[in-house]
Amino acid sequence: VEKKNLSAVDDARVENESNIGNDTGHGTVDVKIDLDGNSNALDDSNKSASTNSAEHSVSINDVEDFYASIEPGLKPRFNVLSPSYIPRGQPLAQEKRNEIKTKWGSWTLVDEVSRPEEDFFARYPYRDVPRNDFPSNAWQVDVAYLSRFLPEAEALVTRSMEAILAELAHSPLEEPGMTIEERSKLFELEQTDHDIKLKNVMFDGCGYTSPDSEGLLARRILHAVMTEDNFNFVMGGHSAAAGHGNNFQQSYTLQFQRILEPILARLGVRLQAHNFGMGGLGTSQNAMAARDLYGNEIDILMWDSGMTEKSNWHQNLFVQQ
Repeated sequence: VEKKNLSAVDDARVENESNIGNDTGHGTVDVKIDLDGNSNALDDSNKSASTNSAEHSVSINDVEDFYASIEPGLKPRFNVLSPSYIPRGQPLAQEKRNEIKTKWGSWTLVDEVSRPEEDFFARYPYRDVPRNDFPSNAWQVDVAYLSRFLPEAEALVTRSMEAILAELAHSPLEEPGMTIEERSKLFELEQTDHDIKLKNVMFDGCGYTSPDSEGLLARRILHAVMTEDNFNFVMGGHSAAAGHGNNFQQSYTLQFQRILEPILARLGVRLQAHNFGMGGLGTSQNAMAARDLYGNEIDILMWDSGMTEKSNWHQNLFVQQ
């Protein structure tokens, strides 16, 4: 959502512009399900999308009124959704939405305190506001609000994980009596030391990381939430990583964006995932000018070019640059 207009809107909602602000069950009403982290956020149908911004534009005031009417507790930073964001799935009737909310739960926290409207972060490098310099009415220093916000955020993430597991037949119904940790074992990211020689080492889960790396990632996510900042994922790689032979939106980088964007938006963070995969090449040619091409505010940097860049110096150049 941009201040000037909506560059990607739902046909059903545009046809019902006169009903914006009313919970009609049309158009972007289904964003409710996305932002609550329910299983409909993973629906691939995406049938109601329109990107004809020349014909279809809605003022930001209408959008704000619309979100305020159906999104309890959504932080008032409407650009947390990217300009290309399209509500996922088909519009849902209120009865169906209530059914999903009953099954999966939903966000219930509403912040009724008047918060700062100016971007007070802009005065500080990297938006690192000293704690004593936060405005007195900022939510970041409101202990009562944080004591409610953190459990809501944790519940949101758990619901989203459960929705993904349910689509892969690892829900509590398919595997009764098992904890979420046991049911998600196949997708676990294992921890190992930096010094271990990883060649020919087999892991039970989907990959590995180090305690330091996992801790730094957690700090980056928390920093983005506390400073209401962007969170940037950048992937450099070859044709398979780029998703050649598949629809662009179905590359794993864009799927990463699609699933996590509405979840982080609920927490006040704008996610941007960038697919820099290049067929027949890799990363070395971009690494020579990485700061300009990949950007200088990267939170997750991924190298996926094993087919075209066999030697270690390719990865070394990529990471150092």
